[in-house]
Amino acid sequence: MKEIPLFSNKWSNKVALVDDEDYDELIKYKWRVRFHNRNYYAWRGKWNKTEKRMEIIYMARVILGACSGVEVDHIDHDELNCQKQNMRLCNHFENIRNARKCISKRNITSKYKGVSNKGGNRRRKWRAVIRVNGKDKLIGHFPTELEAALAYDSDAKRYYGEFAHTNFKYLTTQ
Repeated sequence: MKEIPLFSNKWSNKVALVDDEDYDELIKYKWRVRFHNRNYYAWRGKWNKTEKRMEIIYMARVILGACSGVEVDHIDHDELNCQKQNMRLCNHFENIRNARKCISKRNITSKYKGVSNKGGNRRRKWRAVIRVNGKDKLIGHFPTELEAALAYDSDAKRYYGEFAHTNFKYLTTQ
């Protein structure tokens, strides 16, 4: 593993981690760091003479050779870790499945992904919900927040497979 320095006016000391075999080709360019949606990304610009505009080229996409319409998922959620073992090609829905818990100011009812105590409360029980094929599916109501989180994790593994981002990495079962 090697480090490629990233240039920025705002963030200093940022580097991208790459495999040794990719380093020599990537270091030829001046890579920058961009902060977007709670993540840092390694990118470089390339002038498109035909369209007379700057194109953004992301390091992860270059390394995996991702074509248009295909996304790159960083397994550990660190977009500056561009080692091949940490990345995989996927579609948009698979990429979303591996997303961390969404933090919204108006919807913070649980510290766990897929869990809330909203929606009727059913005598103050915690509810677990998972999104499958674009629709929310109720997993059930549980007496504790922890039980609801474990139920979410179980269904996430079942429905999302390798793309499941669970609340408890080592406690869930297949």
